[in-house]
Amino acid sequence: MNVAQSVLCVLDPQTEEAVRRAGEASIEAARSEAGPCLAAGRALLGDHPVGGDGELALTVGGIDFYIRALRSHWGMYPGEVQAEMTREVLGLAAATAAARSGDGHVPAVVEEKVADALVAVSLRHGVESVISDVAELATGNDCASPLGFLALRSLSEAALGVGTAGSGRGWVEPPPRRAVMDAMVSAAEPLASMLVEATSSVASNAAHSARREVVKAGLQAMASVAEWAPLPILFEANFLGLAASLLAEPAVAEHTRAVLENMLVRRRTLRLAEQVPYLAMLECLEAFGGAVDGSRGVESHAEASHARGVAEVLVDLGTLMLEFVASERPPEGLDSAFGPFLEVMVVASAHPAVSVSTEVLPFWCEVVASRVVPKATDELARSDLYATLWHIAAARVRKVGDPELDEGAFGEASRAVGLTTAEWTVAAGRQRSLALRMVRELTRMHRPGAVAFVATFVRETLRGLGEDGYGASPDASFASTWSPVFVTFEALSLLVASVIDEVAQVPAWLANAPTESLADQAAETAAARKAALLPDGVNRFDELYEAKGELLGELDGMLEMLLQLELGELGAPTADPGLMSRHVHMLVAFAPFLREFPDRLSAVLGVLLSYVALDGESGKAALAAAGLSDGAVARYGESLRAASKKASSSLIKLASSLGPVLAEALPGLLEAYQELQALLVMTSHVPDEATKGALLEQVLAPVTSTLDIDGIIVPGLSSGRSLVAAIGLDGSGLDEAGGMLFSEAHGSFRSQLWAFVHLAAAVVKHGSVGTLVAHLVASYLEGLMAFLAAVHGVWDERARVPAPYDAVLGVGPPSARYPELGEAESELVSLRGMLGSARRQAYEALATAFSLHGGRYLASVALPSEVLERCVLASLGALSVQHIKPLLDGFVCPMLGSVSDAVLDELCGSNALVALLASLHSVLAAGWVTAAEGGSGAADVVEVAEARALCDGTRALAHFLGRVAVVAGAGLTRANGYGMHALSGSDRSSSSEPVDAEAVAQKLRASLPPLTARLLFTSEALLSAVAGSALALMSWGDVPSIAEAADVCLRLVPLLATHSELGAALVGTEMLTGAIQALANGVDANAEGLLVNVVANAYMAVGPVAPDRVRSVVVQIPGMDDAGVVAFEETLLATRSEKHLRRLVRQLLSPILGINNAFGRSGSAGAPRRDRSERNERKQAAFVVSKPRRGGDDDRGDDVSVGDSLRALFG
Repeated sequence: MNVAQSVLCVLDPQTEEAVRRAGEASIEAARSEAGPCLAAGRALLGDHPVGGDGELALTVGGIDFYIRALRSHWGMYPGEVQAEMTREVLGLAAATAAARSGDGHVPAVVEEKVADALVAVSLRHGVESVISDVAELATGNDCASPLGFLALRSLSEAALGVGTAGSGRGWVEPPPRRAVMDAMVSAAEPLASMLVEATSSVASNAAHSARREVVKAGLQAMASVAEWAPLPILFEANFLGLAASLLAEPAVAEHTRAVLENMLVRRRTLRLAEQVPYLAMLECLEAFGGAVDGSRGVESHAEASHARGVAEVLVDLGTLMLEFVASERPPEGLDSAFGPFLEVMVVASAHPAVSVSTEVLPFWCEVVASRVVPKATDELARSDLYATLWHIAAARVRKVGDPELDEGAFGEASRAVGLTTAEWTVAAGRQRSLALRMVRELTRMHRPGAVAFVATFVRETLRGLGEDGYGASPDASFASTWSPVFVTFEALSLLVASVIDEVAQVPAWLANAPTESLADQAAETAAARKAALLPDGVNRFDELYEAKGELLGELDGMLEMLLQLELGELGAPTADPGLMSRHVHMLVAFAPFLREFPDRLSAVLGVLLSYVALDGESGKAALAAAGLSDGAVARYGESLRAASKKASSSLIKLASSLGPVLAEALPGLLEAYQELQALLVMTSHVPDEATKGALLEQVLAPVTSTLDIDGIIVPGLSSGRSLVAAIGLDGSGLDEAGGMLFSEAHGSFRSQLWAFVHLAAAVVKHGSVGTLVAHLVASYLEGLMAFLAAVHGVWDERARVPAPYDAVLGVGPPSARYPELGEAESELVSLRGMLGSARRQAYEALATAFSLHGGRYLASVALPSEVLERCVLASLGALSVQHIKPLLDGFVCPMLGSVSDAVLDELCGSNALVALLASLHSVLAAGWVTAAEGGSGAADVVEVAEARALCDGTRALAHFLGRVAVVAGAGLTRANGYGMHALSGSDRSSSSEPVDAEAVAQKLRASLPPLTARLLFTSEALLSAVAGSALALMSWGDVPSIAEAADVCLRLVPLLATHSELGAALVGTEMLTGAIQALANGVDANAEGLLVNVVANAYMAVGPVAPDRVRSVVVQIPGMDDAGVVAFEETLLATRSEKHLRRLVRQLLSPILGINNAFGRSGSAGAPRRDRSERNERKQAAFVVSKPRRGGDDDRGDDVSVGDSLRALFG
């Protein structure tokens, strides 16, 4: 029995015994004929024990014997043995094919061995024999047997000189390689046609399972062939059309992919792109894309591996298609189908397991940019191509993570594509969703290249926008210009948040851990940390620390890119405020990590400070200066304010978290007044006092201690006026239509002043930066003063009133005085009302600022005299009864009380202080006159609403005059006795000796400092203000008011009495009369003693100079005549002690004090108390008598005489 017969016996299970005997006989016969070779075959069979599958092993062993004999020892056999072997193998092949066609079961290993034997014997007899033998097996039997394809695969392996697995040694003296390859290609032609037919039935699921085995073998054969030579063109065209269906068949999908891979490799090697049916390949690609996309989330390892392989084939196909496009003669119609093709490529390249080669990605970018995009005439199509390309590059970044490669490849693509702003606008909606989706995928992977890729995308996008001239038309295309930037910044936000979250997962102790490994530390520390970190005790400290370093490196790169996109590079302030908010938000996200990047801290702070500085009107001015129209400024002003507020709060968080680190970084930034101003404005916005205190202590105090305050602030003292001019408040361009802008500007300016004022109040509590805030408040006060001047200037211009404050403060319609205004009256009245309201609000802000220690800071700084003069002059016209006291207490008194004598002397010489004091007194005098002339009803209103303000204001003015005007001469009042003693010295032999008034005045002037003498002896208006204020204050009747008035009188009496005729009249007539009237109104014992001292000093001071004046007043006291006055003066001159002096004056005034007792203060119980109206009449009489005269005119005019007043008082 020959080998073929033994195989057939194996196929029949009933003949097992016959198979065994036939195999043994066959081997014995071969041994006797072949000698050593048959002995080797016998040894081989001995390796396979008989039993179970022993018969199959016996058969396979026999076939292997023939294969080895054919490959290795063919020349050792005689010709008749070779012929016998050939017949046996051919018969075996025919029997195997016939068995399969009859639906018999042929083991796969037997078929493979038979095919190997067939190829081996065919190659020994020549190429033509191989072709005929293989073709006959392939085309016969209705393609039911895979033997022909197995033979073709064996033939391809023979071309390499290797056998199948388990064959042991390879070929000895193999046939020529070229002949084998020619035989392979020739044999593949009929087999390819047969395979297409077979695959069609398999794809339609109409074939028997045996047919699938045939196709599987055919695909394996074609894959082997494709490694060495191109497949037939017709086969490629037909096969590509069926490949998608074959991929869906798990039994043949892997082999289909192998054919495609080898085919593509061979095509690229031979540069036969123009011969490939590209449209069929596109259809195949689309089907591949669906297969890959549907494989996501599969759990089977085999299915996942298959999907990965299909995706890799898809990438190779796509690259080949791009080669077609890049060729000199690209196929017609390819550009129209390229859009779907790129989408499929995205799906494939984004597959997690696909690795795009380093050379492929730049090639894709180059081809798409240079070949595909120019062919796409539709803008939307071009933008889609660009977005698709970005996806491909992003997929590459996500998997490979090579920042240099990624940045270079994508940067080249971005510059080549060069989308215009209009195209970006068209694709904005689609691009946004695609970009964000891809960035989310990138952030999930946390690849190092993700940061570099997104940063490159942003840079190239902005560069492209800049080349398109995005700042050319800031109004028309504003939103469309920056729509891509919105997309990129949203993507960056996602990426930053993701990286920060991962860094936060590193244990807190790791943040401050040393750089050495955990193993180098103490054993107990290592054990404790390992136990806390990893329960299993695995030491991963080094890994975590390295991971933290990598993530912080990514953050640093991102931060660097963000800082490059600060306002200047973005073309801001034309940048969209929404973009600014995103920019601020992302910078703030780095706050917890700025300790890791100290060199970046200053840059971050600088950007945030620049945003803070754009708040309010300064931001609007910057927008306007950048060329935006009024409409654009109004549209973005609010958003800009929101961004500035966000930056302020962000700085607060930075300061509260970083503390000393921030204090070290700030001095290098605060090189200009505006930057320091922005920092202080930011601090003033803090509502929480504790936080504000921490800021002042941890940040501002250390900063100001290291700054050159004078170098920063002094050049910025005029910034208040500059700001007024910048926001259009100098009145030059204001018209009726600009009223709203004017009002808004004033409101913003006032709010900034308030911010500084509240900051000043906070600094009072915490100290250390008073000088700094003083400079800033002074500068802003200057700005507010310029604002007030602008208000008045516009007012005067609109009303055509070339008059100062007095004319402006007049009431009545302008047309009543200026008929030429005519029809414009209503508009002017409206504008007048608006300006008047703005002025009042500004005055209130100024007075409030003074009341909140603004003056204290001004007083602590050695400001130039012109600054002080401006501050004083700004108060003119800003006064009402309610504002006088805070103005004096908060600003004027501290300022003038602490500046140097030289500066105060300059200030007094400019008449600014005199004008201020006169204005203060004028307001108070007007209030008293109104109260006095209003009758009892008006008096009730005054007492309820304004009485306390009048009293406080009058007391404050008197106290101020007492402190400032006589600051150097205060000691003269009580030196060496009282009044007349101090003035006349030792020349007081008798009352009859005349006193040289001029000599006394010169003596007094010589004892005064120059500034005080200059102030008092050159200003009669000041003298009138002094007397009027003191007398009005005395008439109030309460102890504090009388105490203030008495103190002023006692200080000023020696000076005023010797000043001039006016001074003597003020002291000897009005002041003396006022004190007597105050006593007559009824006061308590303490106030009575003070007033008695005033009477005594006034009488003694004026008596030697103008005795008739004091005598004319004293003689009006009931019961007093000329002789009594002379006797009183003689006794007064003889008095040496204060006690005796007060007793003498009380005796003189006893009639008045008796009247006072009669009205029930401490006298008889039956005397009725005077009602309020009588008291008001007395106050009115006292005030009118003491009302100051204008200028130095001695003519009392309509003033009530002293005699009339006293007679009215005493009946």
